[in-house]
Amino acid sequence: MSSNLHSLVFDKKEFVTSTVASRNAVLGELLSILGVTNYLLPELKIVRLSVNQVLYELGDKIDYVYFPLDSVVSGLAIMEDGTTLETAMVGRDGFVGVSAILGTGRSRQWIWTTIGGNAIQLDAKFLDRVFVQNENALKVLLQC
Repeated sequence: MSSNLHSLVFDKKEFVTSTVASRNAVLGELLSILGVTNYLLPELKIVRLSVNQVLYELGDKIDYVYFPLDSVVSGLAIMEDGTTLETAMVGRDGFVGVSAILGTGRSRQWIWTTIGGNAIQLDAKFLDRVFVQNENALKVLLQC
């Protein structure tokens, strides 16, 4: 973990502060608009993503969603003829694992890290409960 990020995280449990969480645009909006800071923060964990780390393969069950802080994650579709196509690049302005909330719960493409760095990891089932319990959560997601 980078030293400036480490100084914003306290306790040996790596409890994430709202300052760190707000470095990701979607997570910052969820925290500020939904007022779920005390509920959500204890569930967040900072993880280090290495270059070319596969987060999900096509069809994988999505157990965790990732909110990049200083890393970049890409989506990769594999065509019928075997060629690949980068379909998305997600940085600190978004998150990956949306199919866990708005879809089948399974990855629709390969998701891997193109630029290593830190991300916030959150259990997909927990995030789904946040969306079920708060009608404004989906609006926040769609606005970002």
